[in-house]
Amino acid sequence: YEYEGTAGSMYKRPSTYDTAYNTRTNASREKTLEGRKPTCQKDKIASGKDTINIDVKKLEGDYINTRELNTTKVYNSIKELKPCSITQEKQPVDYSIMGERIDPELLNAYRENPYTQSLASYTY
Repeated sequence: YEYEGTAGSMYKRPSTYDTAYNTRTNASREKTLEGRKPTCQKDKIASGKDTINIDVKKLEGDYINTRELNTTKVYNSIKELKPCSITQEKQPVDYSIMGERIDPELLNAYRENPYTQSLASYTY
C-alpha cells in the first residue's frame, strides 16, 4: 500500500520510502529508549450497549412543537392621519399684538423704578 494523497488532493504521486529511511534521530534520546519495554496494555474493548446502564426518561411528545404559528407583522388597527396627507392654509398672524409689544409706554414702570439700572448704560 502506497500513499497517494487525500481525495481531491493536489499531491497525486505516492510518497517515497526514502524520506522515512533518511530521517535524523537524536542519539541521546535513542540511548534512553534502549531496553525499554512497551507499556502494558490490555485488550481494547469498545463500550457497547451491554456495558452501559442508562435509562432515558424522555417523553416522546416533547420534541414535537405544539405551538401555533405566530404572525410576524403587526398591522395598526387605529387609523392615523399621515401629516403629509392633509394640507391647509395657515392661520393669519394678528400683527396688532406685535405692535403693542413695541409700545414705548410699557417701559415707563421700569424707568420710574429707583432700583433698576438705566437701559442706556448697557454698551454693545
